[in-house]
Amino acid sequence: MNTQNFSVLALCGLLVACGGGSSDGAGSGTLNIGLTDAPVENAAKVVVAFGGVIVKPKDGAALDPVQVSEDNCDSYDTNTGLCYIDLLTLTGMDRKLVFSGDLPAGEYNWVRLLVDAERDVMDSYIEFDDGTQCSLYIPSGSQTGLKIVGGITVTANNVSDYTLDFDVKKSITQPPGQMGDLEACAANYKLKPAIRIVDTSVTGGIAGDVPADLLASNAACQMDQGIYDNVSVYVFDDSDGMAVADDFDGLDDAITSAQVVWDGMDYGYEVGYLLAPESYRLALTCTPDLDDVENDDFDPASVLEQSFGFVAEIAVDTVANQVAGGHFSAPAAP
Repeated sequence: MNTQNFSVLALCGLLVACGGGSSDGAGSGTLNIGLTDAPVENAAKVVVAFGGVIVKPKDGAALDPVQVSEDNCDSYDTNTGLCYIDLLTLTGMDRKLVFSGDLPAGEYNWVRLLVDAERDVMDSYIEFDDGTQCSLYIPSGSQTGLKIVGGITVTANNVSDYTLDFDVKKSITQPPGQMGDLEACAANYKLKPAIRIVDTSVTGGIAGDVPADLLASNAACQMDQGIYDNVSVYVFDDSDGMAVADDFDGLDDAITSAQVVWDGMDYGYEVGYLLAPESYRLALTCTPDLDDVENDDFDPASVLEQSFGFVAEIAVDTVANQVAGGHFSAPAAP
């Protein structure tokens, strides 16, 4: 996998010209909000039905909802105005624009995503690798939506761009027991969104190779039909140089994760929309499917064998508007 520089335009996505301008409240500017995601193991699709977006000025009432443009949907229901987006297509540097509009320049306190995710209804849903589809529901989600709090600044006579990182791995709570048919799982998969909001103009990405020899040298890495397909990279904030790789359990979690994929020649990964410049620690795991986000599955201080764990770690510094190289090394020759 080759690492390459990305221009500001590539990072900011559609219809974006980041940076500059005034934010003193005079005049108006354009606000773009994009949506990206981190992958989840064993799922083929995570489809969310979006009904619109609301933004709230720092001073004043929330503005009227704006529907997501049909052009930015995977599918669109003209009768209901619902925009269906498969979040699992939005990994790495990929994203979809969910809001673009002219607004008064100034500060905005939050953005709210309106969603249709009712219990026992196949509006938003998860589809597994075996083809089984299960309903996703958000308690009161269709009434209150998903509120993401974060400072948003619209600059006058310019385009301000923000990205919402919708981390599916942290967000979906699995039902107890084994997943079964639709009747068994429709009411049980809860969507408790973990979403971070970042100013796209001060973000960068990381992409790199994972040597096959490194995977082959670790017993935790298992092949399926000739490839390693259950491998992920966890990304931790290491701004203080003290980051410790850990599982997702609600405490000191990774900022995001990326799936390691085989492109026919190499294993590699890509993660996008990280604050830059900043320092990160990346940890490679071959057992991400054993990391239950609602439980503490790993003790970094333990010397005992654990079902979940990491096989390699590296340090990477991001650069604004570029994709930094984050290449793992093959094991040293004996």
